[in-house]
Amino acid sequence: MTGTRRARPMLGTLVEIAIVDDLPGANAMGAIELAFAAVERVQALMSFHDPLSELSRINRVAWLRPVTVSDETCRC
Repeated sequence: MTGTRRARPMLGTLVEIAIVDDLPGANAMGAIELAFAAVERVQALMSFHDPLSELSRINRVAWLRPVTVSDETCRC
């Protein structure tokens, strides 16, 4: 089985994304980049290490006042 595999440090761990298919190289890399972008979005919303994430903002101020969050966070 052929494929393309890439890994990046994200979410406090090593995130590996693999395309196991016969996609041409450029298409496989494009798909991997889209997948990493989705993981980066989750990290931006839910990281408790990042003081700018929505989760950190909720933890910091929700006990004082209501916090407006993105639709993505609301669905979680």
